[in-house]
Amino acid sequence: MAPSAAARILLVDDEAAILKLLTTILTRAEFQVKTAVTPADAIDALGHDFFDLVITDAIMPTTSGYDFVRTVRQHPLFGQVPILMLTKKRNREDVKKAVEVGVTDYILKPIDEHLLLEKVQQCMKKGGGKRELFELSLIGENHMAQVTSQAQLVSIGEGGLTALLPYKIGGLETVELKARIFDEIGIERPLFRVLSAQPVEGDSKTYETRFSFMGVPEEDLRKIRAWIQKELIRRRK
Repeated sequence: MAPSAAARILLVDDEAAILKLLTTILTRAEFQVKTAVTPADAIDALGHDFFDLVITDAIMPTTSGYDFVRTVRQHPLFGQVPILMLTKKRNREDVKKAVEVGVTDYILKPIDEHLLLEKVQQCMKKGGGKRELFELSLIGENHMAQVTSQAQLVSIGEGGLTALLPYKIGGLETVELKARIFDEIGIERPLFRVLSAQPVEGDSKTYETRFSFMGVPEEDLRKIRAWIQKELIRRRK
């Protein structure tokens, strides 16, 4: 269920089929949707209306999604609008480039409806249009990770990780976590972005930090889901 005052989303993609699919998913989740087939059309729309979120492709005929994001970020009126990049470009360098130009989050095609709605909500930091993704508390050897110092992993889900860190970090850049759990699941170490960092109650020196996966392919998401389900069954025995 989307917010009572339905959030407005601007879709930017030159593929009519993608625009139709996204519109169907988002309107079903009770969002208001406007579409643009070129970055120029999108800039014009942003100049005439307010949007809670922009979802853009990376590769388009006239202007790339990267250049579009860079233009939006430099605009004094709507430069702070959250931007979700939806693309087939899955290389780690593509993700880093998107973050450098100013995207809020990054998701891969083909479209996973549930993950898309989760990312939309993360970007807008509002309730609604959200289902509970698989998530599992972590115990034993799997709960250790390293950012720039030792960190304790609390849980892993389809959307990302939660960890306890001895300091607060911001969310402006991508973060890499070294953790054996990725080897156990059988996926390449993902890139992350910080969603939030809150001090633990009663311990002002420890921060519960939520990390969002950036550009994780669907095959790796399936492996995460399968691992969580397998681990839940094992713990019930």
